[in-house]
Amino acid sequence: MKFELLGWKCEGLRCPDFNFEIDKSGNATATFLQMPNGTGKTTTLRLLKRSLYNHQFKSTEIDQYKAKLKKEYKDKGFFQAKYKIEGNIFYTQINFEFDKNNFYYTSSLSEKGGFHKGFQLPESLENIIDQELIDLLFVDLEIDVKPMFRNHQTGAQEAIRKFCKINLIDLLIKDFDDFKTKKRKENAPSGNISLQIDTEETRFSKIVNKIEKLEKIKLDYKKYLNETEDEFNEGKKQLNDILESNTVSNKKRKDLELRRDEAKSNYNNLLKNNLEAIKNIGSYDGILKNEINDFVKALDDMGLPEEEVRIFFKKILEKKLCICGEELDHNKKSIIKEAMESFISDEESRIIGRIKGTFDNTTRIEKNDLDKFSTDIQKQYSEVSRLEENIELLEKKSLKDNVDLSQKIKKLEEKRSLQKNFLENIINERWKAKDTEETDSLVSLHEQKLRVEKQLATLSGTRETEEQVIFLNNTLKNAMEKAMFEISIQITKECNKKIDKMFVKNPIYISSIEKNIVLDGQLEGSTGQEARIGIIFLLTILERSSIEFPLIVDTPVKGMDNAAKRRTAQFISDLKSQFLCFVIDSDKPHFTDEFHKLTNGESNFITAFRRSDEFDNLILNQPKNLLESSHNGQVVYQYPFFKEFTEEEDGN
Repeated sequence: MKFELLGWKCEGLRCPDFNFEIDKSGNATATFLQMPNGTGKTTTLRLLKRSLYNHQFKSTEIDQYKAKLKKEYKDKGFFQAKYKIEGNIFYTQINFEFDKNNFYYTSSLSEKGGFHKGFQLPESLENIIDQELIDLLFVDLEIDVKPMFRNHQTGAQEAIRKFCKINLIDLLIKDFDDFKTKKRKENAPSGNISLQIDTEETRFSKIVNKIEKLEKIKLDYKKYLNETEDEFNEGKKQLNDILESNTVSNKKRKDLELRRDEAKSNYNNLLKNNLEAIKNIGSYDGILKNEINDFVKALDDMGLPEEEVRIFFKKILEKKLCICGEELDHNKKSIIKEAMESFISDEESRIIGRIKGTFDNTTRIEKNDLDKFSTDIQKQYSEVSRLEENIELLEKKSLKDNVDLSQKIKKLEEKRSLQKNFLENIINERWKAKDTEETDSLVSLHEQKLRVEKQLATLSGTRETEEQVIFLNNTLKNAMEKAMFEISIQITKECNKKIDKMFVKNPIYISSIEKNIVLDGQLEGSTGQEARIGIIFLLTILERSSIEFPLIVDTPVKGMDNAAKRRTAQFISDLKSQFLCFVIDSDKPHFTDEFHKLTNGESNFITAFRRSDEFDNLILNQPKNLLESSHNGQVVYQYPFFKEFTEEEDGN
């Protein structure tokens, strides 16, 4: 199945009024589009993304799409994208009402004709296309590829799941769960059990709602960490450079840091030793010691399995008369024997014997002075706090001319630390029996959900169905995990083969692709290195997909040397899916020119710019059939013009 972008047009927006026809030359396989700064390249890429999923524009976002120049402002504007899937053309249009700060979608599917209000995709794409997939295919290499290399992001993993159709197993698992729920509701009895079911169903809904809420928070936190990572790292580096530049202050700071680290180590050791002392029951005096001692004494008062007690029962059984004066016949002796065994079973004897033995042994251990431990711990904690305060004061003094940056980075660090802790620890805390649906642990919530479902199955008499679905879903989940593991290994190998060809000198290989792309022997690469590896990864997974998706990339060779640009052109020329990229003037000598040679000039080379007297003079001799003009925008479809156009405007 082939999915292509055929063109787009826009009116009344921040960018000029453009009308792009990618298939104007009859070849939509590869397209290179150059747009000077200030002509809406970023706006175009964003709106192309949003044309393929139902995006909810916030009021502040709508305002960003207004015409930049006051004389060009219009109350209304639109962005219309034209696509083709399996030979059928369809349109999606985003309509902006700037005077009302509002937006709405309209769609046109070939079989229905005309535009209809609302967002709609052809049936063949409805269950395939979503925001995550589009974010992978419409790529700003500086923004969208970097997260694939960050350990708190799962972009690479999601790409494999979607393009290799592993996510379809999730749909199957959901279908089984829906079937299970349907059977349970159909079989729900009436009466008192019905009330119990209602109670469990209410709890089940709360758990599901909390899971959905936490999943959204998880995505928001990952997005925030990604968006602030560069700003945070650059700010930390800038502050550190300032601190390092003051030789005297830097020496004092490092001395304080060494003393603080030593104090922290001592503090941690004191805490550890104190814990070990507390573990040894009887190795210390005080209220706790007395309480444990009373507990052990009480074991005897409860009628415990001591040898003396056994002898007592034995003596009674040997007598002809019971202590109450009645004759001990066979039946009464049997009753006494049964009571004796119940009273002092072997298992109870062993357990209680161990308790008493442990206490007897620990009372012989040399006494620990817990009061001294407490005093030493408090003293060491105060020392750590004092040193940290001195370090902070010294840093404030050194950064007195950079207070705003220092405070900004400190707040960022605190917020990022909290969100990292949430992603790495809180949502992964193990389930505890006392947990409720109020917990923030996804692990616990999923366990609670499973337990409630089992209880509902028992109450409704559908336990057999429940067990069958659990077995099937566990089998599918195991298969999905195994498939992900095996495919990620294969893709890693395929990517590394391409890296061998693209990175002739000093190749950087991929170590693994699980949640994210992990580089072999280093935490991260340069912008150019990660861009090349990102393109290699995307090309590799596109090759495995049964659907030929378009790949749209902004400045695909930024940060690359000339040789890398030429090799990237070679890789892209082998791609069977549609490829479109936005290029800048410096990309042309070794990238687009190389591609033009490789494809014998059969690709599309388009130039778009804001109209002006200077630019209008450039197109006076261009063939009219290769031009698309509006009152403020111009599109030229021709390689010679594309190659020679070098003018860049100031602006965004």
